[in-house]
Amino acid sequence: MADRFLRFKRGKSSRDVDRVLGFLVRSCYRNIPVYRRLLDERRVQPNEIRSVADLPRLPIVEREKLFRDAPIRDRIHAHASIPHCVRAATSGSTGFPLDIYMSRGEAIYRRALLLSAWRRYGPLPLPLRVVDVGSWVQGTSGVDIKRRTAASIVRISIALPVERQIDLLAQHRPHVVSGYPTALEILAEGLRDFSAALSPRLVAARGELLHETTRRTIEGAFGSRVADFYNCEEIGNVAWECPRDPTILHVHTDACLVEIVDREGNPLPSGAEGQVLVTNLYNRTMPFVRYALHDRGILYPPSKGRCACGSRSPRMAVLSGRDDDYVHLPSGRRVSPRLVATAVTRAFDPLAQERGVERFFWKFQVVQDAIDHLTIRIVPDVDHGLAFDEILGPALRGLDPGLRCTVNLVDALSYEPSGKFKKVIQAIPGRAAGSPS
Repeated sequence: MADRFLRFKRGKSSRDVDRVLGFLVRSCYRNIPVYRRLLDERRVQPNEIRSVADLPRLPIVEREKLFRDAPIRDRIHAHASIPHCVRAATSGSTGFPLDIYMSRGEAIYRRALLLSAWRRYGPLPLPLRVVDVGSWVQGTSGVDIKRRTAASIVRISIALPVERQIDLLAQHRPHVVSGYPTALEILAEGLRDFSAALSPRLVAARGELLHETTRRTIEGAFGSRVADFYNCEEIGNVAWECPRDPTILHVHTDACLVEIVDREGNPLPSGAEGQVLVTNLYNRTMPFVRYALHDRGILYPPSKGRCACGSRSPRMAVLSGRDDDYVHLPSGRRVSPRLVATAVTRAFDPLAQERGVERFFWKFQVVQDAIDHLTIRIVPDVDHGLAFDEILGPALRGLDPGLRCTVNLVDALSYEPSGKFKKVIQAIPGRAAGSPS
């Protein structure tokens, strides 16, 4: 099988993975200017990357460094037609929203891999009904419906009132409910007063750390199994929760490679905590090679034979990252930190379009220091002379008319004593970060 088609093989062997990796690195160098510059700076010839063992010779790719200043054409394959690409977008909750491009074949393969991960927990019917409680849905309705031959997918904005979210769930009767744990927990609390049973076959938690108390709340409300999926838009499904041991994630080796490295990018031994890097094994339209997710995790020592669940995939755990605090609004509503962080990022989109740039990129941190007030710390990379308060104020009042904000321009953002970074911090005196309103 030609290497370009081997990307789409299911059940890749280690030799298959080596061949795909070599093909993707050669393709990056020949067809994508930003990667060519990175490899030239590192003085690495693409033909020198012949196997997974050669990965540490490649540079770590940071989203802001790789994609912020480069035009779209420098980030995607030279022969890709942008109008014919399938586009996905990160929520922007990290502060660096990113549009991701795939061919139609790559997008279909990505969806098939996610479906295969979901099916680890039991059979699912076709056509499949999926409701995704997402962080950002364009349009005033807050709902986006896509109907395909094998599945219908309904995306619901978490900006909608919980009652409206529940009405939509009842209307579409999904087999699978997917969403951020913080959004699903709020939805679960609203379901306590809902008379009809929804009982999807699976609740797929993604995008944030899933704490055990949150899992129990969601399971109790939906009456369904909750499984944790380590997902990101750049890859799709990176890893899925072991059906027999919820403390373990199995790496989705058809989709990606996972490395755990130290600060210098050197591989760490099994069981050591470090930075998580991922390499996409199927997307050559817009590749991600040694891409930093800014999460911390571990890879467990290889097991002898199959896991108790039947998988031979590498085992990992995500230890920190994606773990922000809820925000409590003056109305009494508690909202997911993803909604607040995305609102901050997207507030600048109209101005970016007006100025003819793709995005404004700011490192930021949101601190709720009163029930009606947020302090937003921003590290501006350059001085655009923007009136930050005037831009962010209306966006946050869109979440609650009584919400005010103060913007502080700073040189650096604060970290937890443990060394963890939180994008959204709840610091209201006397209130616990995860407490209900």
